[in-house]
Amino acid sequence: VVCDFGIAKQTNASTQMTMVGTVIGTPHYMSPEQAQAAVLDERSDLYSLGVIFFEMLTGHVPYSGHSAVTTGIMHVTEPIPELPPDLAVFQDFVDITLAKLPEDRYQTGLELADALEELEEQNYDQIHAASVTVMLSESEMLSSQRRSTSGSQRRSTTSGQRRGGTGSRSGRAV
Repeated sequence: VVCDFGIAKQTNASTQMTMVGTVIGTPHYMSPEQAQAAVLDERSDLYSLGVIFFEMLTGHVPYSGHSAVTTGIMHVTEPIPELPPDLAVFQDFVDITLAKLPEDRYQTGLELADALEELEEQNYDQIHAASVTVMLSESEMLSSQRRSTSGSQRRSTTSGQRRGGTGSRSGRAV
């Protein structure tokens, strides 16, 4: 997995590129400590990766408020959402990755990767059956979108022809 969370801080530099007490980032992917403008370490990035993992599984982020502040508060105060029953095999992994306290999360990227590998080894058939279901669902959704788009294009062409137009603003056929 390669991720770029968009903001970097050089820890051994003599100049401050970021300031203590400021919050920078995308609220949907911020760790609780980032939302509180606290000191961050790699476990904050692992939390953000957990948000991405949750989103990959469910199609939506775990917390989404009406504003950036509300979303940040949700990361700090709201319980970790439960996954749908067909994805329950991933719940323990999500619970650890999205733990509110950094010390309750995976401590390193290697630890997280090992946990994912172990999860797959222990639940191979169930995980890959869920993957096929998700891929089929996405395929059906894309097919539906294509049908919808081509139907609206046909309607727009037909209505342009009814008005005597050619479907282009210049009056020339496209």
